[in-house]
Amino acid sequence: MKKVLQILENIATSYPGLDQNQTPFIHVMSYGDSSINILFMVWTDRAHYYQVRGELMAFLLEKLTQEGVDIPFNILMSALPTNPSAIKPSQINMRALELATEQSLTQAKPLVCPRKSCPNDGKASPS
Repeated sequence: MKKVLQILENIATSYPGLDQNQTPFIHVMSYGDSSINILFMVWTDRAHYYQVRGELMAFLLEKLTQEGVDIPFNILMSALPTNPSAIKPSQINMRALELATEQSLTQAKPLVCPRKSCPNDGKASPS
């Protein structure tokens, strides 16, 4: 963790476009399920905020990767079987099987938007 904090400190004090008159705020704030969450606050001119922010975000990822720091991006894989009844219970969580079956049974029905003002004449688009 010290290595990451040092990399961030070096970037905060040398990256072009950052206000070096302001002290950066770089602190561990919390622990996630598979991460250590660090708040990295630096300052820049308002007129160039989005440009500097976008370029800095890309640079941070590139620099941390170069330094061998693993960034744990969440990966969500979702696959619904076309024939849920053909899957053995040992192959899939039973609740997931129930949800897949319910979804396949309800796909033919129109979805009604719960809000009063909805696009598509009050019917939600299937997604």
